[in-house]
Amino acid sequence: MLASAAIACSGRIGEPGGSFPSGGGPGGTATTTPSSSTALRLLTRREFEASIADVFGVAGLGDKFLPPDRFDPYDTDTAIKTASLVFLEGLESLAYDLGKSASANAAFVGKHAPCASSAKPDDSGCLSIFTSNLGKMLLRRPMTNDEVQPIVQAGLTFAKEKSSFALGVRYAIQTLLQHPSFVYRIELGTPEGNGKNRLDNYEIITRLSYLILGTTPDEQYLAVAGGAQLTTDQVRDIAKSMLADPRAEQQILYFHQLWFGYKQLRVPPNLVDPMLAETDELLKRVLTGAGRPWTELFTSRESFVNQALADHYGMTGAGAQASWVQYTHPERAGILSHGSFLSLSSRNTDGTSPTIRGKFVATRLLCRTIPPPPPAVNVDDPPQGSADQCKAEAYKEHRQKGSPCFGCHQLMDPIGFGLERFDGLGRYRTVEKVNQTCQIDGAGDLGGGKTFSGVKQLVDLMLAGDELRNCAVKQLLHFTMGHEPTGQDQGQLDRLASSFKASGEDFKKLMLDLVTDPAFRLRVDK
Repeated sequence: MLASAAIACSGRIGEPGGSFPSGGGPGGTATTTPSSSTALRLLTRREFEASIADVFGVAGLGDKFLPPDRFDPYDTDTAIKTASLVFLEGLESLAYDLGKSASANAAFVGKHAPCASSAKPDDSGCLSIFTSNLGKMLLRRPMTNDEVQPIVQAGLTFAKEKSSFALGVRYAIQTLLQHPSFVYRIELGTPEGNGKNRLDNYEIITRLSYLILGTTPDEQYLAVAGGAQLTTDQVRDIAKSMLADPRAEQQILYFHQLWFGYKQLRVPPNLVDPMLAETDELLKRVLTGAGRPWTELFTSRESFVNQALADHYGMTGAGAQASWVQYTHPERAGILSHGSFLSLSSRNTDGTSPTIRGKFVATRLLCRTIPPPPPAVNVDDPPQGSADQCKAEAYKEHRQKGSPCFGCHQLMDPIGFGLERFDGLGRYRTVEKVNQTCQIDGAGDLGGGKTFSGVKQLVDLMLAGDELRNCAVKQLLHFTMGHEPTGQDQGQLDRLASSFKASGEDFKKLMLDLVTDPAFRLRVDK
């Protein structure tokens, strides 16, 4: 079995061996620490997929061979990413499959080594050229001679044994695909005192490319990295160029999909595609359109619906093909009116949990902290009232003062009840489904006596202060760094939040400010 380099389970960098080992590494899991000291970032499956597709022109291998990533809420979070045995075995299979096909592709091999068409099985010079050139693309930096030669010598052993230069190429491909510097984003930097490590050009370009494009940097950006130390203006220009790439729009959309948590909907099959399209189109309209503030995601008075979804919501004016239709209901506005959001709290087809809704708004949109429940509490078991008791009464009893649940539920339930007039499929209602003698008053409280009823009033309250805007900055930084911001990141958060507000909530401007902030080019030790 053809495979290659060691991916050390501790996260340390191993050296490629001189034979075809049976496994992609020594096994175990790679451990990382969710702090600013994180220097090894395991690529997400999506990043593997995009990187392989961009370098090799082959799609689908990441999704085929690698296990799915967890989301909490981001797949970039190092606290939940480990190089498990399942991952290592999948990576080995991917490398075997791709190495076999790519080494037989004369155009691909010739691109990285024009000499390959006439190379003999023992042509170390040509295999060195191929390994160096492909290695630079995959490892996102130039390889040293000490890195190249072990791969070349091991590859030539097999090439000469079978009298086939292609077999040496195949070994090199498989080794590079399992090299720690491909599998991980390695951002060590150079120490400059006070626990700060300044990233080099290749580390900066890599960080930029995976943040903005979701993939490995291409040849033009790697060429720039090979020059003098990048200035702030150069970083901004590179980021602007990347943001003009269609892949940047998909990356911005993807970040919001994870943040708003709607990638997997628990709704009837006939509603899945229309609801996903409704939210995706709003995101595209606001985030990729010119002159639209980011807050329009929450304030928009139009929604992208077809006739079936409009009928489901009770809207009028839609046609068979999806189009933008005005909201006429006074309690609807923006993304929080979408079935994709409102279904996140459903315990069954259309039932709702005010606690889950309230927690989502508090933690995901406002970045408030909710303490974990007591160990003995089953969070999947909602308050159970008597058969004729209304939901609001049952929940009120559950959060009576003196109860171990009181403190936390006071931070969540009052928010969730303000959205209770929308069921778990996004339909408006005024009475409970099970007990229709129970009126739903829709009264909510955001805290501090800020009361509201329905989505629009909630949005108005959130936008009256800075919590929602500041949380957007914090969430983007979490996605970027691979861990929740800590106290040492507060200065950066404050700078970005201030500029985001001053720009009129221009999200692309926020990304430019993020990558040109001094902290972006540093790795900070604990």
